[in-house]
Amino acid sequence: MVFVNSSLLMTLGVCSVYDLRYRRIPAIVVAITTLYIAVALGVMGCLTPIRIVGAAVLCTFLELLCIASRDKIGTGDAIMIGMIQLALGMRQNMLVLLVTFSMVFITACILYMVCRVDKDLEIPLAPYLLVGVGVVLFADCLLYTSPSPRDYAAS
Repeated sequence: MVFVNSSLLMTLGVCSVYDLRYRRIPAIVVAITTLYIAVALGVMGCLTPIRIVGAAVLCTFLELLCIASRDKIGTGDAIMIGMIQLALGMRQNMLVLLVTFSMVFITACILYMVCRVDKDLEIPLAPYLLVGVGVVLFADCLLYTSPSPRDYAAS
């Protein structure tokens, strides 16, 4: 899983820089990384049908939301969220989205209330997805590698 997580973080880092600079997501980079993640998970035996269906359904839903919102949510963002779904699974992806959209909401509130910016301001989502994935992976690492109190009591 280290290769999958590191490739996910590297791709999100590249997409974040690109999104901040050009307000677009390089779809070819996301597609190649998604293919790599699918192959790596398949080789490891972790690619379950529920992951594939979950990523496909989430991408389709977000693409429809993109069309309905008149491109307030970008197509590249939907594809990136599908890639995260494939790599991390449903539970961790929901945590990533919770962290991500919480940070976006706080940023938007600060910008609207304090800085008095226009309501049509575009906030790039890729940097927030990068931070959200980082927070979830770091929390996951802490939860599963820290010794429990029973380990201290036994020693």
